[in-house]
Amino acid sequence: MLNNRAFYQTGITLVTLILIFLSIGIALVIIVPSFMGLDKDMRLTAMSHLEGSLRSSNLVIYAKAAQQGVDHLKNYHLDLDNDDNPDLYIRYGYARSLADLLYAMPKKELKEFVWQSGNSNDAMDNTMSHLRADNAEYCQIRYQRPVLAGDMPIYTAELNNC
Repeated sequence: MLNNRAFYQTGITLVTLILIFLSIGIALVIIVPSFMGLDKDMRLTAMSHLEGSLRSSNLVIYAKAAQQGVDHLKNYHLDLDNDDNPDLYIRYGYARSLADLLYAMPKKELKEFVWQSGNSNDAMDNTMSHLRADNAEYCQIRYQRPVLAGDMPIYTAELNNC
């Protein structure tokens, strides 16, 4: 006669099967997009979105500078939120550096990116790259501040190897 207790203790339980399938599912969700090239497409989309956000934020800064009548000044410490505390530096109405421009942007939009600057926030140009880029040098957006009054900032996207 078989011992019922020994019979039920052999084999795989339903809970074990569920855990196995759940683990396989999680692994597939993480691994499959990288095989399908979706991760590269997502980085390209994120970088394009970032460039648009940089441009939009800088236009808001320019509008605020024009409203205060300081858009023609070479250097000015601008108060964005009208609290009598200057928030960022501008040059001819636009953000003087990428650090100043990032101050005006929603922080949730910046989680996937890292920025580099020259020796200071007053650097002539600055870059932002995607954190998960294969090669950050070829997956970046460069911001160059205006040089002369009437100039606009220059945004250069290098997205060959995101």
